[in-house]
Formats: sequence, structure tokens, C-alpha cells
Amino acid sequence: GTAGPNPFSNIGIALTAFIAKTRGSEYRSKLVDTLAMGNYCKKIKNSTSKHDWVTNDLDILEKYKKDEKCTFMFTVSAFHEVMRVLKDVNTQKWANTLDKDKPILMFAGDMDPVGGYFKGIQKVFGFLENANIKDLTLNKYPDGLHEMLNATNREEVYQDILCWLNTKF
Repeated sequence: GTAGPNPFSNIGIALTAFIAKTRGSEYRSKLVDTLAMGNYCKKIKNSTSKHDWVTNDLDILEKYKKDEKCTFMFTVSAFHEVMRVLKDVNTQKWANTLDKDKPILMFAGDMDPVGGYFKGIQKVFGFLENANIKDLTLNKYPDGLHEMLNATNREEVYQDILCWLNTKF
């Protein structure tokens, strides 16, 4: 999966560059964190934490919420780099640079806010189609959130990946 194009990328990149210049690259900005990730739970029914968008497996989610390596706030420089990379790889220009003969598997949950509830994924998939990538596969998982490899239906996801790999390599 991927995020898909974001019309606010340039604003986020400029804002994080400005904050890094004025506050330092290691500064952790609540404003940037909220702007980047603050709406991720808006479509999650009965959301009880700001991390509920990650997975629908409640046991894994509880472990995630207790792990400081998962719940830390990015520095402004980390947000800057993520935004810059996502801006670059979610374009037709990027898709045109890929090897046309390498098979590509994309998969995502249709409720992943990072992927725009599957709209961003479809947009990038369209870029790949327009780039004449010969072998493309897109798997959509209904009600799936961000971490499909940690979802309640992860066995299905792993089996789909294994099946895809076995047919390609």
C-alpha cells in the first residue's frame, strides 16, 4: 500500500522545513503531528485512542499502544522526509521510472486512512497502469486498516502474498 497523492504535500514540506530551521530538526511538533495524523480515527467506530487506525486486532493494538517504539511522535525532520518521499513516489513521474517487467503487488485495507480509504492506493495503481507496468495486482481488504499484516484476517493476507509470490517467482 501507499498513501496516494496529497494536495497538501508542499505545505507540509514547507512547514516542517520552517519549524526545523527555527526550532531544530529534532523538535517534536504537536501541530505537525495533529495535521499529519490527527484525523486518522475519524471513521473508526467507537475509537478510544489516537492509535485505533493502525489495526483491527485489539490484542495487537493494545501491545502497539504500550510500545514506545510504536507510539512516539516523529521529529519535524522525520515528518519532513516522510512527506517528501511520499510526494515523490505518489506521482506518474515516479511510476514511469519503474522496470516495466517487474511484477508489482499492492494491497491495502479499504478503511486505511493513510491510503485515503483506498482512493490513494487506486490512484497510484492507475499511475502504474499508465506507466505500462506489465504485471500489476491490487488486493483490497474490506474493513482493513493500516497494518494488514497485523489485522484480524492476517492469515488471508499472508496466504494472498504467498500465492502471488509462488505464481511470480
